[in-house]
Amino acid sequence: FAWPDPGVARVPDKQAFSPPPPALDQPLPNFCLLLLAPVKVDHLALQGFPQNRWLYYQDSSGEWFQKAVNP
Repeated sequence: FAWPDPGVARVPDKQAFSPPPPALDQPLPNFCLLLLAPVKVDHLALQGFPQNRWLYYQDSSGEWFQKAVNP
């Protein structure tokens, strides 16, 4: 994502929002790769009434479980 900085005054040049693609062998300076290993996920679906919420968690053997809970 190489647009101008968010929160800064908008520049009138529309080219700023259509930058050339970056080189395939060199990431952008602000690129950061995150590797996550979640063991618990709280999923809240806001559509519908009542809303739905699920907890997903991984036990010590690595198996995932799902549990429906109150939103």
